Amino acid sequence: MISLLVVSDNSKIANQWIRSLALQYSEINDKTVIIEPGCNEINHSSHYDLIIFHSGTDEQNDFFFHCLESEKNISPIIIASDENAYTPLLKKYYPYGARDIFQTHDIDRLLVIASREIDTLKTSRQFFELEKRFTESENRYNSLLDSSEEAIAYIQDGMHMHVNQAYMSVFSYTEEDELAAKPIMDLVAGNYHNYLKQFLKSTAQLTTEHSIEVDCIRSDDDVFKARMIFSPAVYEGENCFQVQIENLELQNKLNLVSDKDPQTGLYSRHRFMQELENRENSKDPEAYKFSLLYILVDGFEELKTQYGLLTSDLILKEISGLLQSLVRQDMILYRFGDHSFTLLLESEDSQKGKYLAENLIRSISHHAYSLVENVVPPTLSIGLSMPDISEHVEQNQFSNLLLNEAYQACRDIYENGGNGFLAYANLARHIQASDEISTIDDTVHLKELIVYALDHDRFKLVYQPIVSIQGDSSENYAVLVRLLDSDNEEIRPVHFLKQAAQYGLMSRIDRWVIKQSIEEITRQRRHGSRMNFFIQLSESAIRDDTLLLWVVDCIRETNAKGIWLTFQFNFPDIIDHMLAAEKLIQGLKKINCNIAINQYEDSKHTEQLLNRIPIDVIKLRFTILESIQHNQQDREKLIELNHFAYENKIKIVATRVEEPDLLSDLWEIGINYIQGYSLNEPATEICSEATAPA
Repeated sequence: MISLLVVSDNSKIANQWIRSLALQYSEINDKTVIIEPGCNEINHSSHYDLIIFHSGTDEQNDFFFHCLESEKNISPIIIASDENAYTPLLKKYYPYGARDIFQTHDIDRLLVIASREIDTLKTSRQFFELEKRFTESENRYNSLLDSSEEAIAYIQDGMHMHVNQAYMSVFSYTEEDELAAKPIMDLVAGNYHNYLKQFLKSTAQLTTEHSIEVDCIRSDDDVFKARMIFSPAVYEGENCFQVQIENLELQNKLNLVSDKDPQTGLYSRHRFMQELENRENSKDPEAYKFSLLYILVDGFEELKTQYGLLTSDLILKEISGLLQSLVRQDMILYRFGDHSFTLLLESEDSQKGKYLAENLIRSISHHAYSLVENVVPPTLSIGLSMPDISEHVEQNQFSNLLLNEAYQACRDIYENGGNGFLAYANLARHIQASDEISTIDDTVHLKELIVYALDHDRFKLVYQPIVSIQGDSSENYAVLVRLLDSDNEEIRPVHFLKQAAQYGLMSRIDRWVIKQSIEEITRQRRHGSRMNFFIQLSESAIRDDTLLLWVVDCIRETNAKGIWLTFQFNFPDIIDHMLAAEKLIQGLKKINCNIAINQYEDSKHTEQLLNRIPIDVIKLRFTILESIQHNQQDREKLIELNHFAYENKIKIVATRVEEPDLLSDLWEIGINYIQGYSLNEPATEICSEATAPA
């Protein structure tokens, strides 16, 4: 709005000015004030964006402008004059804020002048708003900089302008003043001075990031190897370099620690994922000629309960030692999770993988444990998968799919009593077997199996707790779907959802899941529970124009409430179908449903997305969590995302949390909820007492 003050002793013509301006500008405040030029006082408590002053006698004019002298922010003034010769009047009162002058009845000139001043006012407001945002961003950045664990300094002409606490710690200084007058050259060993000088000269007009490796000197003259990363920056309005120091010796030690599991001495999960990534990026066909075994110690949670944490840890260490003793030169063993291992066998012969798995199972189950008397030897569940180059060569798919296949085969054995081995290829054939259509091609069969399940209610819902680690007392559950085969065995979504989408059946599956979920949560709520359901919607649901009204009907028929339901959409699906997703989500919000983004990855479009779509929950893709314990940069990104979410009242869920030692990191960062198989497996019956591990 634009606040207007008119000073005139002719109310008729003053109102004519106001009406003309109001017709041209809807922003003109309808509470426009009209006072006479000979007034005794102008209300200084009110701010006016624009003043029109109808000049009177010299005494009246002088008195009016004298009243404005105490104003800190001079409002632009337009002078109305009854005379033609008004240049001297404008010149006299220009220092007091007079911007222009017009003849009393020249309305067109008034509108032109007002248009210019109002446009200037809008530009000024935008400038101050941007300046405010910039200052807030700068303050936030400086706060993050000072608390960052990365050693960062700002350098101009070789001298320190500002350093953070981490930078001082790296060089063993306690006060910033000690470094304020010290050139960066003094922090580098003498034999590197010429090297650094030449580097600084060559990068005087630096536009991109460059780095060098040198020997640095601490305040106690201790020397350490470091990487200095230079990038162009601006600090307090001055052009300069930002310098980041990486302690290479410490980095090497951290890499060594991250490569080894401290409890068992085996290679770590981090090292395993790196190895898979290296093979995925390799152009050598030999890199794909291997087998992956996923090994799970059966009943280990019961061992913990029976013997306690310390003793069970010693038993696990003895198991890992025994497994390692059975590993040959063509194998590498890794500790993957709390009581799970992975093993890479340099062979694509499934029989070799089978013989190895059987040997491991037999050795563990017959081993006499020395730590505890009469302990029942634990058993192993082992799943095997092998790369299929024709299927898994897609970028960023190979590692995840291969690991998931071995894991699914292992879970199948574990859920059927454990102490066994299964290759993923055999699992896939098993779940596609059926008495009615055993002679038909597998892909045709799966389509008919899905259609049959839809027509005869042969799907099944299971529920996995989404557990608060910040003290939230609400009960949240992810709703997952299973397909039942002819033997009433459950088939997991990974084995049929992709095919269902290809056959155009996902919309029917979505509706079946939604209806069953609404009916179940209504039953639970009638019994006094406070639970909420997270329901996954597919890409097909986003494109289904009739889905919203159908959901409304389901809620109405069951007397449910939208607030009990959180509909989650995969992040890539929203990006690919933004307009359709926006329309559906806006409709769901109108009936009070919550909205979650699933499979969220680091994105430059987060803020833009949130400006268009109201989001209540972000469910992180599990790959985001893989490196936060070892990579400070990735950890800082997650901290920043969590801070952004907190400011926008968005909850964050970490998914596929399988390692207990990750919980403390997530809690420190401020993540709200966790979800994972090692915490709570999906179950047919809802357990309302699921909690995070202590």
